[in-house]
Amino acid sequence: MEINHNFTIYPFHDIIVNKCMYKCCKSSIYKGILQSKNENTIIIKQYDKNISHKEIQSELDICNRFQGSKRLITLYGISYIDESIYLLMKYYNHNGDLYSYINNSCFWKYHGRECPKKKKYIHSINDIYYEYIKTRESKINI
Repeated sequence: MEINHNFTIYPFHDIIVNKCMYKCCKSSIYKGILQSKNENTIIIKQYDKNISHKEIQSELDICNRFQGSKRLITLYGISYIDESIYLLMKYYNHNGDLYSYINNSCFWKYHGRECPKKKKYIHSINDIYYEYIKTRESKINI
């Protein structure tokens, strides 16, 4: 497979693949260690053998275009073994995941059993009502 970018290619024996964090039909996400980066914890995205060269190239194009952006995970490089390709990315887990962040109780106003009228973001659990109180701008930023 030919790669059109200057990403560092790491030998597969420099990677320790640990726990599988997510699996879908085209790729799997693992937590791992990149030994040549001072034992840094990384995320390893392993593509299925049946994925097209075009799909991998598209993802690499995105990583290349936004390299250095604060809003995109840093791509350290890539690795190959047999027919599989691995993207080696920086591991971020400073404040948990998005689901936990959105469900943090400080963002929800308790209304009890009285459903407030004309409120847009109301959620009910066992007939107890909560309102999501983040501003529209902060929701867009999320």
